Amino acid sequence: GQVNDILATPPIADSGTVKTLGDHTVSFEDVCFSYTEDDTQRALAHVSFTAKPGKLTALVGPSGSGKTTIAQLIPRFWDVQEGRITIGGPDGREIENAILRLSFVFQAVFLFQKSILENIKIGREDASDGEAIAAARAAMCHDFITALPDGYHTVFGKAGTHFSGGEMQRIVIARAI
Repeated sequence: GQVNDILATPPIADSGTVKTLGDHTVSFEDVCFSYTEDDTQRALAHVSFTAKPGKLTALVGPSGSGKTTIAQLIPRFWDVQEGRITIGGPDGREIENAILRLSFVFQAVFLFQKSILENIKIGREDASDGEAIAAARAAMCHDFITALPDGYHTVFGKAGTHFSGGEMQRIVIARAI
């Protein structure tokens, strides 16, 4: 039922005029968005901000304040009703959909019963071991991984190998990187 409906949904059209991005600055300019067609309950109302590459941008607010909606509008899971979202200058609707890929790391994370190295490489299966280890260093989980008896080859969930929630999140951040 629902899975078939999702698979049958046509992708959101793009003009495809922008095929590469030189800059990855994301700007929300007076963005309004509602999940309902009648626009009676806005998830976002006149939101404006700029997130620059290489800088930390935090979306902080109570449950239901629009943080996840903002994250899902960037790769165009939906289009805004008012305002615009730009990425590197062009409006997101002008950018070819294939290059609007993001990785999300939520509070509830999941690791597979595979080696830590394999869990990290799920983010990009053709990554070399060196690239996966570099991602783990960037996510600040390299030290606790190398302290494990089998290091990166330790299988999550086997023989009592479990991690704290924070350690699991760092591994998933390495996956996203």
